[in-house]
Amino acid sequence: MEQSFSKTYGLSVEAEVHPVMKTNVEKQGITVHFKDSNIAPTVYVDEAFQQYVDGDVSISKVVEKMCEGAYEAHKHSPELPELTPDEAKKHITLTLVNTERNEQLLAQAPHFEIGDLSAIPRWYINDNASFVVNNDIASSLMMTPDEVLSIGQQNINAQEFEIKPMQEILRDMFSAEGMDPEMMDMMMPPDMAGTQMIVMTSPSHTNGANSLLSEKALNQVHDMLGDYIVLPSSIHEVICIPADDRMSPEELRKMVHEVNVTQVAPQDFLSDNIMEYDGQKLSVVRDDLKMDSPKVDGPKLDERTVHYAGMAM
Repeated sequence: MEQSFSKTYGLSVEAEVHPVMKTNVEKQGITVHFKDSNIAPTVYVDEAFQQYVDGDVSISKVVEKMCEGAYEAHKHSPELPELTPDEAKKHITLTLVNTERNEQLLAQAPHFEIGDLSAIPRWYINDNASFVVNNDIASSLMMTPDEVLSIGQQNINAQEFEIKPMQEILRDMFSAEGMDPEMMDMMMPPDMAGTQMIVMTSPSHTNGANSLLSEKALNQVHDMLGDYIVLPSSIHEVICIPADDRMSPEELRKMVHEVNVTQVAPQDFLSDNIMEYDGQKLSVVRDDLKMDSPKVDGPKLDERTVHYAGMAM
């Protein structure tokens, strides 16, 4: 790769191959160190190498794609942030990840748990670039893990989230694709109960599940639905339905699991569990009865309570 870089771009680089722990998955990365530059982008080889294994591309093409990706990442890379406590207060926010699938990441970073999820601090350089604030970075900021998490929670509390009925989102999507308004009215009549399914996400539609850490966002949906169930669509969004929905918790969990297996990319997985918000707390909904226990008047539900807005401030 280093020789290919020199030949194609006339640049001297050093390449380092190592595993990288991303959200939910471990990827094989190549970090490219450019001479006289503090910026060292990492490109991931998994997909391109699989194409080579499948016989779709040659190894030379794989190397070419890696070099091109590293060059473009370096060319358009943002300026490195100044790691100071004042800058941290502007740029650190919390991100939710699945606890079980991110044990290695969580072992190295401040976090707190919410059911089977964990909130970790990320430093956002811009909408497309961020990094986890691990224990080493927190130490360099001369901050305790709790102080870093507290800053992240404060920025979550100040953040505005996008909260819309599913019907409105579908109408916007179909409209953008040029569908005739009359056809949309036939498919989704304006007087149809459009607030029975609410989507919570971020304005950028990335890491929108962080809305579960916002008391303000949770209460906005509660004003629309009353007590409601949270379906963890992905790390980018969650779907809320009334708590008195006719589907049982078992049916809802089965539906969430099937969608996660068939529709959600591994790196976007959030959870197979469902949660409930009653206007005061966010709780994980679990069946209390064992599989071989007799059922009397339906399954009894036990709610494992978690703090509804992340850290107590």
